[in-house]
Amino acid sequence: MCLQECTICAYVHCYAHQLNLIVGQATSQNQQVRVFFSNLSDITNFFNKSPQRIAILDETVRKRIPHGSATRWNFKSRTINTVCEYREQLIECMGKIESISKQAVAINQTGAIRRMLEVSNLCFGLQCFTILCHMSMCYNNQLQKTRTDAALIRKQVIVFQQSLEKERKRMDAVTKEISASCETSRKRKRENIHINRTVAAREICDVISNQVKERFCFISHYSAVSLLEAPKFQEYEKKFPTQILDQTNDVYCMLQKDRLKTEQGIIFRRSDFRNMTGAISLLQFIIENNLQITFSETYKL
Repeated sequence: MCLQECTICAYVHCYAHQLNLIVGQATSQNQQVRVFFSNLSDITNFFNKSPQRIAILDETVRKRIPHGSATRWNFKSRTINTVCEYREQLIECMGKIESISKQAVAINQTGAIRRMLEVSNLCFGLQCFTILCHMSMCYNNQLQKTRTDAALIRKQVIVFQQSLEKERKRMDAVTKEISASCETSRKRKRENIHINRTVAAREICDVISNQVKERFCFISHYSAVSLLEAPKFQEYEKKFPTQILDQTNDVYCMLQKDRLKTEQGIIFRRSDFRNMTGAISLLQFIIENNLQITFSETYKL
């Protein structure tokens, strides 16, 4: 919506933006994905606040199902990995709980989850998202590094999209494998399910790819960030980062380049600026000491 109204705006990635969470929200536009994560939540909620069920889970599976905020992608990722790895043991666990349960509600819940673990819908989602979650988590961890630049991020984006395209092409084989290993049904129905799942899996890959492209189409601001990193000030004092300044001026053309260069030279030489922890602390220092006019271009940046 913002990009439609403000056509010259661009997404700017920062450390507060968890890419894997953004990707998770984007893929949830797909109905099959929403159903899949809803089913996962049913499994985790079933074991919450029930010591008896957890005891049987520990005895049978010897692995706790992660629980936490359903909006956190790392929580979902760990849940997917656990359920995928211990699916057969979870089916056995549900059978034990069902056999000792006396309340009709508990019996119905247990039976529903057991059947859900046996059918290919959940198997498909587990296989698909085990791969995609791992890829997104690895890529997200690379983006969260404080030592990075525009060139490195471009390279990481290309590698991620190439890996994603490989997995997209593999989805047909993955769906065939799932259809063969899980539930059996009439041939025509099985073929239709296979086609629908392949289409859904590729759609998920496309959504992730488009999100990455959109989020990182503008990454040149990383050059500007490099000018504000206090650990580099001593190095910059010896050799002024002319190339980075030029790149920054290309991105932010409203800045007065010569004045910015003068201000940066002063900042690099002064010891009190070297105690800054980042761009935010530098901005706070400028404001607290009424230096907005003295360092007008740095303040603007």
